Amino acid sequence: MELIAALIYFGGIALCIVLGAGGVALGQGYAGGVACEGTSRQTLAQQPVRQGLLVGCAFLESGCVFSLIVALVYLLSGSAAGTTAGALVFGVAALCMGVVAGVVGAASGTVVAQALGGMARQPHESGKIFSLMMIAQMLLEAPMVFMFIIAFLIKGWVTVDISPLYAAQLIGGSVIFAAGCVGPAIGQARFCRAVCQAAGLNIGLFSRLFSFSFIVQAMIETPVIFALLVSLMMMLMTPVAAVPLVEFASVCLGVVCGIGMGSAGAAIGSGRAAARAALSMAACAEQASSVARLAIFCQAIIDTAVIYSLIISVLLIKQYM
Repeated sequence: MELIAALIYFGGIALCIVLGAGGVALGQGYAGGVACEGTSRQTLAQQPVRQGLLVGCAFLESGCVFSLIVALVYLLSGSAAGTTAGALVFGVAALCMGVVAGVVGAASGTVVAQALGGMARQPHESGKIFSLMMIAQMLLEAPMVFMFIIAFLIKGWVTVDISPLYAAQLIGGSVIFAAGCVGPAIGQARFCRAVCQAAGLNIGLFSRLFSFSFIVQAMIETPVIFALLVSLMMMLMTPVAAVPLVEFASVCLGVVCGIGMGSAGAAIGSGRAAARAALSMAACAEQASSVARLAIFCQAIIDTAVIYSLIISVLLIKQYM
């Protein structure tokens, strides 16, 4: 058991920086390639595209920095990591940080790339597309910031005398949140790419796209908030005494599946519907208002799936409180 805990501890810390840096590097590379292609076709766009690439890559780099900090803090955590339970918690939490940072970094990179392509098409209106890119990146970074906070909370909660049951709670909470972030990151990136593309095709529709983007991204971000609430509930609850560890672990697995799969399907589906709506608004500006209302109504229906998953997940946790 100690050997397995050591493998998970060191392997999780290694994968934390590998996945975080790898996802960020993929996103930056994709954005850089589109920037080079855009400036070669449109010489007037060289300065705005260069500025957009610089700021976009700086935002992307935060995922790598977060992963590096968590990996170093856990690696130098001292006696708390010397126990089997503590090593397991640190290893899994570090792995979750790497997964979230990698997914968000890669997804955000595609948004930056699409925004830079729009700037190349509309060099004189590049500031508007840059605004859309910045809003998209700030909201996309939110799950990564939450995971970073959770990782540091776990660092303070793990002690030398941590019990196996409490360790299972912390592991379950970190995995729950990481699983709940993957789908929303993919769905939100898909929508933001479409919004930047739509602005590049029809810049006259910017004001409507801007307000529509705020509403849609907030709705796609809802599963992340639900996952955060369930994660904190799992980590902060006081379980019933003498709960079998295997039984409690099975409950954690059920909650992970419920929140992870429920949020993934809803967020990706919501992002796809909103992305098609944004492109339709750009193609037919006179119908933009009706298309936006229909898309928001569709998203509201899709989000009920996340609410159902939230209810079942909370009821599963309540069985052991």
